[in-house]
Amino acid sequence: MTLPDAASPDPSADHLMTRCPTCSAQLAYVPGTTSLQCGSCGTNLVFEEADIAAGRAYNAWAAEHAAGAATRPATVTMQCEGCGALTDSDSVATTCQFCASHLVALSAAPGMVMPDAVLPFAVTAAAAKEKFRRWVGHQFFGVKALKKVNAEESLVGTYLPYWSVSTDTETQWAGKRGVDHEERRPNGGTETTTNWSDQSGTLTRRFDDTFVPGKEQDLDLTVAFSTLKTDDLVAYQPEYLAGFSTARYDIDPTDAVESAQGRVAGQIRGDVTRAIGGDRQKIEHLQTAYSAITFRLVLVPVWMMTFMFAGKRWPIVISGQTGAVYGKFPVNRVKMVLTVAAMFAVVIIATLLFMKMRA
Repeated sequence: MTLPDAASPDPSADHLMTRCPTCSAQLAYVPGTTSLQCGSCGTNLVFEEADIAAGRAYNAWAAEHAAGAATRPATVTMQCEGCGALTDSDSVATTCQFCASHLVALSAAPGMVMPDAVLPFAVTAAAAKEKFRRWVGHQFFGVKALKKVNAEESLVGTYLPYWSVSTDTETQWAGKRGVDHEERRPNGGTETTTNWSDQSGTLTRRFDDTFVPGKEQDLDLTVAFSTLKTDDLVAYQPEYLAGFSTARYDIDPTDAVESAQGRVAGQIRGDVTRAIGGDRQKIEHLQTAYSAITFRLVLVPVWMMTFMFAGKRWPIVISGQTGAVYGKFPVNRVKMVLTVAAMFAVVIIATLLFMKMRA
């Protein structure tokens, strides 16, 4: 970071102006709206939604970057409109460390992909705190330290980068269908035999919006974001990032497409199993061709907090879209053992009483 200086050079990337035109305080995006609001005087600035673009053609992108162009995070320089300081950051949105102004880059660092779409925040900070408190209240075996986490201090709103991959598939397959038959044995019993028949065919299927994390995370959010409401996707605009931090991706499109194809392969295998039919199935050959592959860099909203316990970081994430809470927490082992012991005692007492009544 560079201190304000009259002789400082122009920044290498433009950024979103987030100062209130009325009082010069900070503007921030209001979840669930298309407006920025001043936290000081309440001024509202409404912005218009843009049309969401189609996904980027992956094969064309891969050909362009085949020579090894940089696709890993690189820094971009942003100049603070409040104090003039220059900030080098590997984030899309960050905060000036001198005056706490919001900084949002409007252009990508060399070799980086700019976001294509965003799932805007729909859950406010107040609602996220309430969701967290309710979640904590249901963690019966959580340590006492969990209930003392101060959501007011540690809650941070941020956008996580995700790749949305779509593709057409055509799968050639061959296998065997097994049909079970029961036959009577001379001794009166039955025996199950399976008649096998050869099967083969071709399956075509389109897979839209397979989400793959764009950044390594402390918490596995695969399940959390497997059911994202893609109908709420809007075209990326920097206004949505005002007031929130936004991480750059460190998993490039090539790795994301490979990961998406791995997930798709499991679903295709299930399709083939159903196509074979019968009581039993054997897949002997399966080959899938992928075409019309497109990808988009999507920013996904989350409220994040981390608490320390026994020298370990425990991350907790609240979906900024649905309010669902995800996280792991240390358990009170003594409480768990006592609870299990009490349950066993109840079962033993109930059994003894039942046996006494029977006698």
